[in-house]
Amino acid sequence: MHDALQPLLKAYFPNDDIICREGANGTIKASSSRKQKFDPDSHGRKGDCSVKTNDGCLNQLILLVEVKPPRNTTSNDLVKLGKCLKDVVDKLDEDGVRDVLVCGLLAEGYHCRAFAMDLKFHGLYRMIHLGIFYVPQDSNNLDVLCGAFQVMNLLMPIVIRNAKHIKKQTRKRAPPSTMALPSFESPIRINEEQKRLLLNMSNPRVKRAARKLNFG
Repeated sequence: MHDALQPLLKAYFPNDDIICREGANGTIKASSSRKQKFDPDSHGRKGDCSVKTNDGCLNQLILLVEVKPPRNTTSNDLVKLGKCLKDVVDKLDEDGVRDVLVCGLLAEGYHCRAFAMDLKFHGLYRMIHLGIFYVPQDSNNLDVLCGAFQVMNLLMPIVIRNAKHIKKQTRKRAPPSTMALPSFESPIRINEEQKRLLLNMSNPRVKRAARKLNFG
């Protein structure tokens, strides 16, 4: 199933300066945040694939993909996806990001459903069904891709638009420490003899540096 869905995800959500994809190894930070409120040792769920804002330590999940094998689907899969999306919305709300849509893609066998969720009012979450499509089982039913393109063409702009909105809002509210740029090594203390050597050097660049460092 991953082999059938991954080409679509790579084509519609390529890694760039706005978004980046992550595989099954990534833990959902929003899920970890909720669970650790009750048990500090808890770990968050892992999605099969996700798309996040490409923003370093400030990254936020914007699309969660859950993949289930053809004979291993249950009615609880949609509930699980909904709970994960709710965790993401809550985490964004805690981080000061308002009026945002997060998306989910549930692949059950070759049958895929796309959703979006937002916090319409306080305590009222809205899960919107965006569409259904199928991925090809083999080269004999590639015609199902037409339906896939329609849904993905609807999903992609929602993800990109909200990723830009999230990056803008999180950077506004981020503490200064998270925005620090790499700097040079820490300054070192020099003794009086080293100060005199620096002050006596004829190189004008060294003299300017000495004046700025207040050696005189």
